[in-house]
Amino acid sequence: PAWACTLALLLTLACAAEDRGKPAVVGSATPAPPPGPEYEARAGRALTFLRESRVADALNEANKALRVAPLSAEPYRLFSTIYSESDQDPAGIEFFREQIERRPGLEHPWYAKGVHEFRLSLWDQARASFGRVIEIDPGHADGRYFLARILLTVDGDFEAALEHLRIAHEFDPRSERTALELEFVLRIEGRYEEAGRVAAAALEMLPNSAELHQRLALLRIREGDDGEAEELLRAALERKPGLPTAHRDLGRLLLRNGRENEGRESLARARRWDDYYRLKPRLAKRMRQSPRDPRIPLLLAELELAHVQLEDALAMYRHCEALGGPADRIAAGRAWVHLYLRQIERADVELAKIVEWDDPRADAVRAGRLIRSEELPQALRLLDRAAGRAPAERTLLHWISDLYGFAGNPAKSAELLLRAGTAPAVEEVI
Repeated sequence: PAWACTLALLLTLACAAEDRGKPAVVGSATPAPPPGPEYEARAGRALTFLRESRVADALNEANKALRVAPLSAEPYRLFSTIYSESDQDPAGIEFFREQIERRPGLEHPWYAKGVHEFRLSLWDQARASFGRVIEIDPGHADGRYFLARILLTVDGDFEAALEHLRIAHEFDPRSERTALELEFVLRIEGRYEEAGRVAAAALEMLPNSAELHQRLALLRIREGDDGEAEELLRAALERKPGLPTAHRDLGRLLLRNGRENEGRESLARARRWDDYYRLKPRLAKRMRQSPRDPRIPLLLAELELAHVQLEDALAMYRHCEALGGPADRIAAGRAWVHLYLRQIERADVELAKIVEWDDPRADAVRAGRLIRSEELPQALRLLDRAAGRAPAERTLLHWISDLYGFAGNPAKSAELLLRAGTAPAVEEVI
């Protein structure tokens, strides 16, 4: 889900130095006890409201969560997620400024304020916020990570950035993003052997990191070892099928080695995932701007479904249904979610709700039901009909492409994947 990506990739709040197994630092906040079940319940409700675009309710629950655990990093992370996902960075900065006035010696609100300033390119303010974080806790790896990003982005000072990244990596060697940034800077500086050592050591600690596999692959490509590079890229995609850079690097590698069809497919998959990461936040923003328009949550649900984000797809189908969206299309989407999950009886309940079957989406979901029953010839006939009369909508064509793959016809799957690349994206449909 979007809030989870923000949580994991951008807004991770570091714990106090003691929590990282380092000696206590003078001025560092005393480690807070775990937030506990009341906090977790309120935070869960806040995130549910956020997914439903009920931002005011989400903030209200987050305030209650903060009162339960005022010294923990968790509520500040929660507020950062809400303000980021609702495009309210200025309000977030003001909120964290108020928290700093109440607890000036606590690093968490300083760090969260710096993240939002960073997002708005308020470089001087962000630099000051992260500088204060490091004054409170010199071992704050995430604060040093963002300072390094500012030094790279604004100052072009690679050496100073490297110093912060090395310290951050030493304090938190399990931080994926710090290892990735350190490897990147070393590679840009031409220190390829050291970059390789950093990536390999980090991968030993984080063997499920798709991004680290992809970075090592780039280094192997530079060394001329295309075979190992391909293995690393495929391993990256096993761990994270939605990693556009790995699809793109693999496509270019395959094309360079004369494997044109495979290469074109990989590049098409890269474009598909680029679209997803580009369109999802745009649709979410439009949904906040037009909260009574059922078309937007419907298109967002179908985008999520086509990229197997099933929980988010179901949430958007519920939202669309509450706004009076098209019942047949909602039922078809829900049926396919349940078929993905092999919940056949629940899928059949949704299929029974469909009134108008003369539609390519209905054909596609019926084909999915037949695939689950291993009635592949009948499924392929329905898919051929769906593909033949499907409108030029990228998400629908991606869905049919995937179904051809499940039905054991990779050639047709590739054909629909390439066809989808020339069709309008969901934002163009509305």
